[in-house]
Amino acid sequence: MFFLAEEGKWMNAGAYDNNMLYRLAQTLAGGGQHFTAAALRKLVQEGYTTLAQVDGVSDWVLLSIRGIGVGRLGEVRRLTRPDWQPPSSQAIRAANWFLSAAQFALRYWPIETLAALIQGSAPAKATGDPVERRLALDVFSQAVRKALHYCEAEELVQALWQAENGRSGRI
Repeated sequence: MFFLAEEGKWMNAGAYDNNMLYRLAQTLAGGGQHFTAAALRKLVQEGYTTLAQVDGVSDWVLLSIRGIGVGRLGEVRRLTRPDWQPPSSQAIRAANWFLSAAQFALRYWPIETLAALIQGSAPAKATGDPVERRLALDVFSQAVRKALHYCEAEELVQALWQAENGRSGRI
């Protein structure tokens, strides 16, 4: 076992021996690239094992991982996409609002209902429900509409599932 100071966690050294991202994080940390190594370890904790997996996931999904912000996202993206540019500040604000609204809505609504709302097949109004539940759905609907200016619905659904997984601690 060893302690990751920047993440405040104890980790089993042998648990990730076959994980390429974990090994890359160790190598980069040894070379002083601690910021990139920390970002890779966050991805390892979420179940990612290769850069190819990470490269195939949208920025929105990666930003929905606790501890991955634009800076860490940039560090990871530049490993496989040297010309990667961060999302606009408007897109980042929309992403933050979407993720915050998703976490709030997940307190009151099943993830399947919220995913259906993103895909346009669920009602955006909840009449007769307690005010918090109605408000959660209303705010989530507004955040979805704003976020859809910057990404596809499927990316939002993936980010929603990632946000729900991060909230419950499951992969």
